[in-house]
Amino acid sequence: MDRNYRSPPVGQHIVCTFIAPRGFTVDHAKVLETAIETLKDFGYGIFDTTVGYFNSERNFDGNTGYTAVITLSESHMSFHTYPEYGTIAFDFYTCRSDDSDSAWEVFTPLEKKLIARFGFQELLGSKMSFPRLVRPHAG
Repeated sequence: MDRNYRSPPVGQHIVCTFIAPRGFTVDHAKVLETAIETLKDFGYGIFDTTVGYFNSERNFDGNTGYTAVITLSESHMSFHTYPEYGTIAFDFYTCRSDDSDSAWEVFTPLEKKLIARFGFQELLGSKMSFPRLVRPHAG
């Protein structure tokens, strides 16, 4: 194999954390429904949805957190929820090659829906295109 071979960009990856205002209870099942609705709006093929539920002792409001993975024909979307903190760790990777910004085209309306429906106020995250990795600068 040629060590100088460089594959073309093969996908985009968005990783972020959605944060709700303090004291705000997020209906995490409806968040998953919103994600599936948005993916379908953009014609993504959904193979399967797997959800693993957690019942944390720290969970004071009765909500159960979960990890959900939506397996797509174009890769995956996942959520890890923290209802006791009102946060969701979010991960979306797509290998769709029809547009260089296809990940943003799905993420932008999803983000707007999550803010409008569930009151998320802050978003921490990044977008990466592969094979180039975004690395923090030393210093």
